[in-house]
Amino acid sequence: MKRIAIDMDEVIADLVPKHLSLYNKDFQESLTTEDLVGQKLRMLRPQYAKEIRQYLDDPTFFRDLEVIENSQIVL
Repeated sequence: MKRIAIDMDEVIADLVPKHLSLYNKDFQESLTTEDLVGQKLRMLRPQYAKEIRQYLDDPTFFRDLEVIENSQIVL
């Protein structure tokens, strides 16, 4: 199941808002998607790379991601 979910990210499912929301909550920050233009969150905060990746290991992470508009039509 996890492999399928990872294949969906940023193709069908938009993981960035949820990933960023969890990070901001846990680390008391207020980063926005604009802060991530051209880079990944773990690149912006390398000192927390391990913790940032762990969000994706949670089997429930992918359950409620927003679908990228028109992605299903394209596929």
